[in-house]
Amino acid sequence: MGIYHPAMWMRIKVVTLLLLLSGVAAAAEETAGRVTGDKVRVRAGPGTRHAVLLEVNRDDLLVVLGREGQWSRVRVPGGFVCFVHSSLVKVAEGAAPVISASRVRLRVTAGKEILPLETVLERGEAIEILAREGEWLKIIPPARTHLYIFARYVEELGPAREYRKSLERQAAARHESHTAAKTVEQRESEELARQQVLSEDVVEMGKAVLAGEGDTGDLTARLRTITMETSDDLTRGYAESLLVLLGLRREAETLRDQLSRTDTEQEEEMAALRARVDAAEVRYKDELKRIRTQRDLRKEAFRRFGLVEKRNGTFILRMVDGRVVHLTSDRFRLSEYIGKSVGVVGRMILTDPRTGVTHLKVEKLEILPARAGGG
Repeated sequence: MGIYHPAMWMRIKVVTLLLLLSGVAAAAEETAGRVTGDKVRVRAGPGTRHAVLLEVNRDDLLVVLGREGQWSRVRVPGGFVCFVHSSLVKVAEGAAPVISASRVRLRVTAGKEILPLETVLERGEAIEILAREGEWLKIIPPARTHLYIFARYVEELGPAREYRKSLERQAAARHESHTAAKTVEQRESEELARQQVLSEDVVEMGKAVLAGEGDTGDLTARLRTITMETSDDLTRGYAESLLVLLGLRREAETLRDQLSRTDTEQEEEMAALRARVDAAEVRYKDELKRIRTQRDLRKEAFRRFGLVEKRNGTFILRMVDGRVVHLTSDRFRLSEYIGKSVGVVGRMILTDPRTGVTHLKVEKLEILPARAGGG
């Protein structure tokens, strides 16, 4: 399953519209409501302690299902997606995926950082899978899925069935906007993944160089390519250091080869050549020691790529594989990097033994440039 495909998002559009409209037709008591504020937050539950899932704007239409105190319960808008863990889904050849456990809670992210929605899925219930993100499956939520909005910001208009066409047009427009946003997200995700691969390649090549293994010419060509393509200064610096070491190795190999072919009668020339070989080997060993020290220091640095977000008052770095690192920093205003793809270097200050969540104190942070002409 890929992260994005045009046909996949067309299925989102069609299926969600059908679910939305079938729900409107099935419940005559449901009413249409117009949003009366700007950037009004829609939450997972009836209260400010619940997570904010999305924002709606003035004059947006919602299907109101009922009231709970000061909160209106509304049907999930078109374009909204949820997540379930892949271990709770049974996928059989030639059959629709179904839930394989009882009372499975829907989540709004590929992880457990945010409390789940109130809506539950039951064993045997069929679902529409859109994509896989690590161990999580992105799905279209069922029609009964509901969210909450502060009732003060919703003007009830009348029976929802009378606003069917307006709801349909709005849902279609939201899907088009959502699809365009996913295209940008796809490019950023691909770039993050590419930078991560380059970083991992340098580490593997460093192991070969430090062990004196591998073809010198091949390693040199690959490292030069990485220095031109990476946007991470640490990766580039390490690759350049390895290139210096490979140059010294090549020089020593050349001198040894010359020495082996020198006429044994030319003692003075041989002595001078041996001195050059010894000097080259000393330089090689010194550089090898420096690179190994650099590698050991790099082990202490915790380096990751991802997207900066803020959840429940905490800054996090969401990586390409779906894992999350909690961020703190005395040097950077992390609020200025929310929504941006970055590479961070820092020190791991804590790992929660209960959740396995890593806390990282950021010492260096760089915004990753978008790939030219990406799409």
